[in-house]
Amino acid sequence: MRKILLLVASLGLVSVVVAAQHVNTNEKTVKSDLTVPADVMVGTTMLKAGEYKIACDREMITFADHDTGKVALKVECKGKELREPSKITSLYVATDASGTRRIQKLLVKGSTIEHVFQ
Repeated sequence: MRKILLLVASLGLVSVVVAAQHVNTNEKTVKSDLTVPADVMVGTTMLKAGEYKIACDREMITFADHDTGKVALKVECKGKELREPSKITSLYVATDASGTRRIQKLLVKGSTIEHVFQ
């Protein structure tokens, strides 16, 4: 009996940890256009400057070429939930110590998630 209770408690703890990593159960699927003015790192992948159509389906964010629709990058959707949907699509970029430009966060118009990349 004690082992069963320990197992149930462990599973409950694992569920809480997994949910804390990305709580976006209220997020709607969103799509938007995005201009990337210069090459920038998204996590460990370089995203070239250009026009993109972005889409977030609660699990993945897809960056597709605006003209051809070819997927340039697909990354895991992570981030905290915002109080209200973003009114505009905004890209926040910072330069790290090595001089590399990295996306810090992305707000997508209509999304309630502050998307972050690592």
